[in-house]
Amino acid sequence: MIYLDNNATTPVHPDVVNTMIPYFSEKYGNPSSVHMPGREAKKAIERAREQVAALINADPTEIYFTSGGTEANNLALRGMIGQSTHLVTGSTEHISILRTAGHLESRQGFIVSVCPVDKYGVIDKEIVLKNIRKDITVVSIMHANNETGTINPIKDLASAVKSVNGKALFHCDAVQSLGKLKLNVKDSYIDMMSLSAHKVYGPKGIGALYIRNGVKLNPQVTGGHQENDLRAGTENVPNIVGFGKACELAMDYKMTKISQMRADLMKKLLEIPGATVNGHPTNVLPNTLNMSFRVSSDLIIMNVSTKGVSVSAGSACESDKPNDSHVLKAMGIESNGGIRMSLGGFNTPDEIKSAGDILSTTIKGIRNIL
Repeated sequence: MIYLDNNATTPVHPDVVNTMIPYFSEKYGNPSSVHMPGREAKKAIERAREQVAALINADPTEIYFTSGGTEANNLALRGMIGQSTHLVTGSTEHISILRTAGHLESRQGFIVSVCPVDKYGVIDKEIVLKNIRKDITVVSIMHANNETGTINPIKDLASAVKSVNGKALFHCDAVQSLGKLKLNVKDSYIDMMSLSAHKVYGPKGIGALYIRNGVKLNPQVTGGHQENDLRAGTENVPNIVGFGKACELAMDYKMTKISQMRADLMKKLLEIPGATVNGHPTNVLPNTLNMSFRVSSDLIIMNVSTKGVSVSAGSACESDKPNDSHVLKAMGIESNGGIRMSLGGFNTPDEIKSAGDILSTTIKGIRNIL
């Protein structure tokens, strides 16, 4: 199998697996317990917190573990209930942001401003700024889009928001950026940032929310005192340890090779008549390629899958609607759906060459039949 759906999830790195295994058996203590096994588990969590923090240049005390990126996004937005009633976001955000925004609007009385993007999927900064209010406005803009890979100028945008209203809080969904782009929260005016382990060769079911020191959120899960009273419940020690190790390894990943393989694949597929690239031509994740071929995306996905190539139509969270991407629609792209090819650290140039040949032959074959 040639796996080109790394934006949906990545294989767990063998070193991550080996790091996690002892915490399922030998080191099984509850980190809230005061005895030796408990203290050992607690120490492992704090080590992982340091590893995650290091990857985004945060203080370890600013990292709060969650069950994944979706919960982190929910905590960032729902945590502002009672402090704010205004949310500004973008039309191409992940559904965990858009659906949460909809709930806040319909159930919590929030005023939600959804800002458009340009033809490349970049958020319109001027419209964002026009929607900033004098009270505490929460702005939630993703760093890199999960479907197209388009990168938003987050540092510039967050700075502009703060210049309009110093009380505004800026949240960034950086789930797809982690391990692919350099992240530095100390130099970005970002107040909150969502992260996920399984996009960076870590386990599923674990993520984190960076919360700048001084920002206060209301907990969404109450009970014990875990995660500094912000997220109750016994910590998932094996997954947290795995997340930390994945972040440590991510510091060594080189994107140059992946970027070159993406360029080679794009060159091959652009030879197909009518093929177009969706997303920004240069400000894009080095591993992500989204293209349209004037053929139904589900037909392409099913046919190349039988030949050993795994691609997608976009977000796995919306896989039931392959030809109905809200991201492409927001960009003004009317098509039969885009094909997302997201490369990873375990792909090889030979695989990419084979995948390009299979995709090209398959798409041309479907066209001939239709």
